[in-house]
Amino acid sequence: MDHERFADLQRIPNRIPPVYISLKFMSTEAATMKTVERYLAAYRLFADLFGSEPSTGLVILSAADWQRYAALPIAGVTHYDHKHRAVIAPGELSAFWHEAVEMIGRGSPDLMVKLSAVYGQSDGTIDLTSHIDLWVTHDLGHAFHSHHEYFFPRRWLMEYFADLCSYVATAQYEPNQLPALETFPIIMSELDNRQFAYQSWSDFEEQYGKPSFSVENYLWYHGFLYAVAKEAYRRASIAALHDLWTAFVPIQRTVSSDADLLLIFQQVQPELARLLQTRSI
Repeated sequence: MDHERFADLQRIPNRIPPVYISLKFMSTEAATMKTVERYLAAYRLFADLFGSEPSTGLVILSAADWQRYAALPIAGVTHYDHKHRAVIAPGELSAFWHEAVEMIGRGSPDLMVKLSAVYGQSDGTIDLTSHIDLWVTHDLGHAFHSHHEYFFPRRWLMEYFADLCSYVATAQYEPNQLPALETFPIIMSELDNRQFAYQSWSDFEEQYGKPSFSVENYLWYHGFLYAVAKEAYRRASIAALHDLWTAFVPIQRTVSSDADLLLIFQQVQPELARLLQTRSI
């Protein structure tokens, strides 16, 4: 981790890997400490499972500090900063997901009912904070494969790996939070695909990281990936993640053709094979 980059923030003592937080937060605040403990528990899980201990850290930022320290400009979007080896997470309420909720509301009253059942508040509003807070385990997954300078032969596969990391960590330590983790993205994938500019796996590869690839379109893809992660965990539990890691990261596997990739999935991740065979998004 690039400690110099975050030296002006406060470091929470006795945390390995290191944790930095904005000065406005107290290290004893419940919300802050929940994110910290979630991150540290997932780190220990992944380190044991993968036999790898990346030099990474967690940085929890206030809205005022976001533009100075975050690698992504959209406030509140948890992400992995590869350059500085840090998972960056928000410490305050974010609003970037409001458009996605509005899209669901315009698209289907039935889907809004499903969304409200998990994220509905007493005043009738929707709050996706419980979902966003779990992204820290997704981006920690990116820290582990990035530690090996390996980024998978497909970008959507890299994102699936991180989704599976998040699903496994949540299922292992906070199974009561699985509805919060999976419901929102899966509902996004149930929207009419005509609302999205990009709908194929090749589109994902080409548009990944570009401004034209909207947050909502990105989350639509993740709905399919989280559904597969859920199925994989039900079949093989934590072994599903271990097998995916072993098949790609330690051996730095490169795969040129989709046909070859499909053969690998049929052996180590049959749920992904079925997705590629039956869902031509």
